[in-house]
Amino acid sequence: MSKNDPYDLSRPSLPATYAKVLLDVLSERGIDSAPLIRNAALPTVALTRTDSRINLFQWSKLVLEALNAAEDDGIGYEYGLALPPTAHGMLVFAAMSAPTLGAALDLASTFFGMRLQSFRLEVQKNQIDVQTNQNVAIIKIAETHPIFRASPRDAQRLRRFFYETLMLTVVKVADGLTGNKIGPQVLIHVDWPEPEYHGKYCDRLPDIRFDQVTNQIMLPDALLTLPLPAANETAYQQALAYCEQEKARFCRDVEDITERVKATLILTPYSGYPKIDAVASRLNLSSRTLKRRLQEVGSSFLRVLEAVQQREAESLLTNTDMQIQEIANFLGYKGAANFTRAFNRWSGETPGQYRKKAKQ
Repeated sequence: MSKNDPYDLSRPSLPATYAKVLLDVLSERGIDSAPLIRNAALPTVALTRTDSRINLFQWSKLVLEALNAAEDDGIGYEYGLALPPTAHGMLVFAAMSAPTLGAALDLASTFFGMRLQSFRLEVQKNQIDVQTNQNVAIIKIAETHPIFRASPRDAQRLRRFFYETLMLTVVKVADGLTGNKIGPQVLIHVDWPEPEYHGKYCDRLPDIRFDQVTNQIMLPDALLTLPLPAANETAYQQALAYCEQEKARFCRDVEDITERVKATLILTPYSGYPKIDAVASRLNLSSRTLKRRLQEVGSSFLRVLEAVQQREAESLLTNTDMQIQEIANFLGYKGAANFTRAFNRWSGETPGQYRKKAKQ
């Protein structure tokens, strides 16, 4: 990790299987993959070995090359529909052998980072859908870092592709696990306007609502208790053990050290958050050791701090009537402009835009 790569995107972390499937989708359209592989700087060996991983710079470049070559940004839908369950490795085998859909989703939430470190998945059970007043389960998917591109338009295209792929993958796998029992009951929320290409794919997709506050999947809470046809306790425990090993290998206890740092980052109103030296002292570590521990799990103090800052800012924007200037002062920023720039960097929108969406 370096100052030029604060989110450790250059570390090979994404299974190369995902790149192979994308190239297969393009091949079916008659698109030559060789220039894309070359432009994305993908090593040939990564596409021939089953255990290879590529870094997220390479993956983002490959996706952008694919979107341009296909001349169809809807390829995110096509790719999400084409991804076979086996592309997700041992994680999907563990999910298949889980006793219920709820257990399978909990497992996916726990081990999601070992397949894709750029996003997190959270399962919220027994929620109330305010529109139907029914109990629902909500699967929230969110970025763990901003999506960087030289062009804001390209950053938006990439972000949309990633979310489309991830959300369709979750629905497709969950539907397959249950023997195709949940598909018609799923509702997807996304935070961007309906794209032009949506109509071409909509008959193959779940119900999708656009211009929503968050990116999430909703389904009836009762579905979580559905027993899975392939449930097997012995296989489940064996697969869990393997997932733990793989998580330790590639995620290296991310949750432990980052969650400990988050718990220590307590806001002092109108002053800000503690510096790294103070946090390290509270954790009985030296600053150098804390930096190294965070680096080992693909994170950094800045990354964790910004996640905490964003969470607090979003809470204040959603749950209070404080003016933007007041929130900026409360969070310790020197002026609303600095706060607005930071918030835009985290979320891709201004505090005012976020508040408007959140309170609709």
